[in-house]
Amino acid sequence: MLTVDIVSDPGAFVALKDDWNALAERFATPLHSFEWFDAGWNAFGEGRKLATFVVRESGRVRAIAPLMVERTFGIPRLVVIGRETAEPNAILYADDASLAALVDGIVRYPVPLWLNRLRDESPEMQSLQAATSARSGPFFSNPRNTATASVSIVGTWAEFEQRMTSQSRQTLRRKTRLAERSGPVRLEVISPDLSNVDDALHQVFLVEGGGWKGRNGTAILSDPQILKFYTDYGRKAAELGILRLHLLRVGDAIAAVRMAVEFANSLWELKIGYDEQFAKWSPGAVLAHETIRHAFEQGLSGLEFLGRAEYWQKHWPVVTRPYSAIRYYPRSVTSILALGYDGCDLLARRVGGKWFPQRSRFLQKEEFANPS
Repeated sequence: MLTVDIVSDPGAFVALKDDWNALAERFATPLHSFEWFDAGWNAFGEGRKLATFVVRESGRVRAIAPLMVERTFGIPRLVVIGRETAEPNAILYADDASLAALVDGIVRYPVPLWLNRLRDESPEMQSLQAATSARSGPFFSNPRNTATASVSIVGTWAEFEQRMTSQSRQTLRRKTRLAERSGPVRLEVISPDLSNVDDALHQVFLVEGGGWKGRNGTAILSDPQILKFYTDYGRKAAELGILRLHLLRVGDAIAAVRMAVEFANSLWELKIGYDEQFAKWSPGAVLAHETIRHAFEQGLSGLEFLGRAEYWQKHWPVVTRPYSAIRYYPRSVTSILALGYDGCDLLARRVGGKWFPQRSRFLQKEEFANPS
């Protein structure tokens, strides 16, 4: 028999580690691992309450929803742990029956549910849609530009380059030649351990935050909680031996950096940044091209860009996966208050977009011009 309980004690949460990672293996992504959510709780849990839903059968863990309760003006919501990273959300389950039991437990909880990035047409999305329809509570799915892009690494590097457009090949070769005017261009890949991970991460964070991200306040070093998360997760990844830091060097200078993990024979990009003195030759794009070349050499099977799919990633033959934001409001006084607040917030955002369209267009162009 499947049973559902809610883990709210941090000690009980940590005790789930082994069962959690055993369950996460079937999803082949680091974004489902216990280490990812443990770092998320450590960084973002202050002032919030753990509410991790766990399905068990005869004592075995069969499904997990890594959620917590946060409050806005006193109004509670169920949100995924670490949502501040803006990465795709995770729900773990062993089979359809355990997923159904997990979702049923979530929608019975008398607090609105917010998931900002759930995979379209996934079993999780379909199960939530079915369960919320049966409960007759308001359910909203909002498709947005939150797809992720990935590159499949098959065949040879030469064959891969032939699958790129001739314009993209010419553009990247031209940019690389421009870079070489300042010195030899080479990719350095660091796999730090616990003895040197802090120094290596700090080096990456300094470059990542040295340009437009730092000015806009979106760099890792600009936010103490974000810094705590990526430092903590970086240490955990280094201890597991999966952390990969990529430095694109031009002569002795570091032009661009990437923080990534190698997991399930794929490379998963977490953060990327570059030194603005090299901006004229798009160091982020050159770094990505050299990283893909390195992935071929290492026999990996893919590169996951994560974040949000960006225009500049179309240099390569990418595949995109769409995600949607969902909102569910169970029948309760809390939901009435949440619906009222969320409606006013949505109206304010739309009015802001109407009255300040030039800002929206500028940010869009900036995102396309600066790989992040």
